[in-house]
Amino acid sequence: MDHTNRTIHNAFLERARRNAPEITHPAPETALRYGLFSVNAAAREAILSGALRTYDVADDKENLVAELTGCVYAYLGARPSQPV
Repeated sequence: MDHTNRTIHNAFLERARRNAPEITHPAPETALRYGLFSVNAAAREAILSGALRTYDVADDKENLVAELTGCVYAYLGARPSQPV
């Protein structure tokens, strides 16, 4: 499980580094890792617990991904080089 998580997380980090090269956060690598943690926790909560209903938000995974990606880019102070 740890190996799988690390593989997926490292792939995400590499993709984030490529697609958001202009990160203005003062600690870019730390911000990327906290951003990944936040997105992972939110996605897990939304998907496994059905938590989106609590917030009166449509259970739409494509929209969830887009919104979480936008949140991470905003947190990083970055603009994606590709559409989110």
